[in-house]
Parts: sequence; structure tokens; C-alpha cells
Amino acid sequence: MVVRLLGITGKKYCGKSTVSKFFCKNNIPIINIDTLYMDMFKPGNPIHKEIILYFKDNFLTIDGNIDFERLSFAVCEDQYIKIILDEIIEQEICVFMRNLLESFEKYGIDIAGIDSGNMLDTKVYDYLSQIIMVESNLECRIKRMSKNFNEQSIEKIISIEEQKNWDYYDFIITNNSDMIELENITNKTIEKVILAFKD
Repeated sequence: MVVRLLGITGKKYCGKSTVSKFFCKNNIPIINIDTLYMDMFKPGNPIHKEIILYFKDNFLTIDGNIDFERLSFAVCEDQYIKIILDEIIEQEICVFMRNLLESFEKYGIDIAGIDSGNMLDTKVYDYLSQIIMVESNLECRIKRMSKNFNEQSIEKIISIEEQKNWDYYDFIITNNSDMIELENITNKTIEKVILAFKD
């Protein structure tokens, strides 16, 4: 059985998680891999050890964990750091994705998806059959982010995301209205995704 894997991506606070819930409601399981992906960076894991090997304690917090905010800014500002980090995580991502696909196959799931804001910058992209971009205008996103971040942090998040390439997608879901409209748009997109997989 071939597992067709779709990706749901987009900028922070665009509504990826909500769209993923609507996919699950339609019996298409979606796994948020950003949380699982972060586990690879925990102390004792290979990626954590490699980061220390290359960068010493430059990207560690006081308790020895990876400081993702500092690392994210460094990757955006220094191409050399990005290249090294990509090399460090490439192999682990491939293993992770193969195991994920095997799990779906084991349980007889032929269409499944992953929810991640970082998939277009990693090897995850190579495993996807379709990519769905969830977008929301900046005003809506800032309003949502302001509940959890201060103005300076919001500006940094926006700055980092503007440096990424968001052009790779097969379908787009726009989330600028209410939940009912978003669910309707998502359901129509699900129909299109299923038809595309049948072709």
C-alpha cells in the first residue's frame, strides 16, 4: 500500500492547527510534527550532540536545552550556520519520516498528513505528495499573536518568516473570516486533494 502524505503549512498564527482539525474530522489523520521534531533536539539525542560539537554552547539555554529563538535568528542571519544545521538534521529527518510512513502503512492509512510551519525548509518536503498552504493576512495574524507575544517578538517572528520561501504549494486555504467559512473552504480543499490523489 502506498501512503500519500500531504503537508499543511503556513506562517505562525495563520490557522494550520484549525485546518488540521477539520481534516481529522473528515477521517484524514494529521500529525503535528513540529512538537515531535523538537524532541530530536533534546539533550542526549544525536542532533543536540552535533549542535554542541559544531557550535559549543552558543545556542544552549542555562539548563542545557537548545535555545530555538536564538538559533532561528542565527540561521536567518548567517548562511554558514544554516548550511551546517541543515546537514546535522537531514539524516535524522529522513529516518523520522520513513518511520512515520511505516506507521501509517502498518495501520492501513493510505492518506494522511503532517502539520508543520517548517516543512518547506527541510527534507520533510521530499516525502510529501501534496502541500496545502494556509494563509491569513498580516492584520489577522498580528491580532492573534498579540495574545501571546509582545510587539518586539511579533516583529522578529514576521521578519524571520519573510525570509522564508512560501511559494511551494498545491492548494491554498485563506483564513481571514470565521470558523464556519474556514471549515467550508477546508472541506472543498479536501475534496480537491482526494481527487488529485486519485489521478
